[in-house]
Amino acid sequence: MTSANTNPSPGRSNVHLLDRRGARVTAVAVAAVMVAALVYIHRDDLMARPADTADAPTGALAACLEARLGAVDQMIADGVVGPGKASLFKDRARALCTTQNPR
Repeated sequence: MTSANTNPSPGRSNVHLLDRRGARVTAVAVAAVMVAALVYIHRDDLMARPADTADAPTGALAACLEARLGAVDQMIADGVVGPGKASLFKDRARALCTTQNPR
């Protein structure tokens, strides 16, 4: 009995196209490019800003916050509102000022 050669071409092993070294190298290269693209797209999210460059309100926003928060502080000092309501009023004052004066 003789065994028949089942290889499609002489000298080449019967390995699927996706199991070859070139396909694996290509897959790793594509994955590396995708990771690099994700890092580039989200670079602002991944890189933390230094604490000293925090955005402090300026201009009209600062004036609005000072006036509104000052009014709430005065209500606290006068005994008009308690701490729970004052916190709510301050949150609403910040929201109002940032809406009226976008950065």
